[in-house]
Amino acid sequence: MNYDGIRRPIQLQTVNGPSNIVGFEHSYDPENNKVNERKLHDPTNSELYQYDSAYRLTNFERGTLNAGGTTVTAQTSTTDALQDKDWTLDGVDNWQSVVGLSAGAEGNFQTANRLHTNFNEIFSVGGNSLPGEATSGEEMVPSANFNNDNNGNQLVAPKPEGSGGRITDDRLLFT
Repeated sequence: MNYDGIRRPIQLQTVNGPSNIVGFEHSYDPENNKVNERKLHDPTNSELYQYDSAYRLTNFERGTLNAGGTTVTAQTSTTDALQDKDWTLDGVDNWQSVVGLSAGAEGNFQTANRLHTNFNEIFSVGGNSLPGEATSGEEMVPSANFNNDNNGNQLVAPKPEGSGGRITDDRLLFT
């Protein structure tokens, strides 16, 4: 294991004789954000990260990195692996849109556009209002079908009628 001058891990490697079992190299920006992870054992699935001026993650790419680790030269071909994901955030860190591309079927994009209320609660996903909600701009009144934690944070909500499944909080959507 190797560290840089401020004790961030920059190389982790497990070897068996001359064989590399698993290994990673990490690079960071001046604000300590990880900008790439080169997978020495599987270079075609290395990762690149980009941030906005508020140091929020706005882009993720997976594939083969160039020598400097600044661009993905070829996206991963691992079936169903996430190749690219872009987040558009508003000033209070709400996801206004999320676009993801997975390897496999051509054009396998997943897109979610969101609207939020004045209380930072999700009002709609993909233009469909969530059940039991007021119209945009009005005070949002959660329906009895919403699951909240003890602090009132929305954890799970039903998806709009006919779409199947459930909408979960940002930590689980598009994982």
